[in-house]
Amino acid sequence: PEVVSGLSKDLILEGSSPNQIADGLAMRLGALDKLPSDVACQSYAKDNFDWPVIARKVIGVYEKCLQK
Repeated sequence: PEVVSGLSKDLILEGSSPNQIADGLAMRLGALDKLPSDVACQSYAKDNFDWPVIARKVIGVYEKCLQK
């Protein structure tokens, strides 16, 4: 949930059991118009998980540790 909640709450499934995943996928596939577009997904992924973004976050963690 923490990875996709910023993109759309509709992507969060009820749980992680096989039945919950199957039910969640079936519901989402039946309501594709409510899901983010491929362009929105790509933009979200690039803005949050592209290597330069991750590298900046890792550097930030190291800088915080060095300040203590």
